[in-house]
Amino acid sequence: MFSRYDIRPECEVTYTVYDIDTGQPAVFQGRTLAGIGIQEADEIADLLNGLDEGLEKVLGETGALPARGIASA
Repeated sequence: MFSRYDIRPECEVTYTVYDIDTGQPAVFQGRTLAGIGIQEADEIADLLNGLDEGLEKVLGETGALPARGIASA
């Protein structure tokens, strides 16, 4: 699995979750994922990578949502 997110140290005790493609800190729900402990940062990166992989499976390479069928009555 290709990982889009990873962590990097800021100092001895805090870490940033960042987007490998851009090098920028990751943002989730308006919060920059920086200044967090190593365990939390690692867990968040894993969750974001899982979400990214799941979205890629659903959306495919085009990024378009699949067409939904209309249920007939």
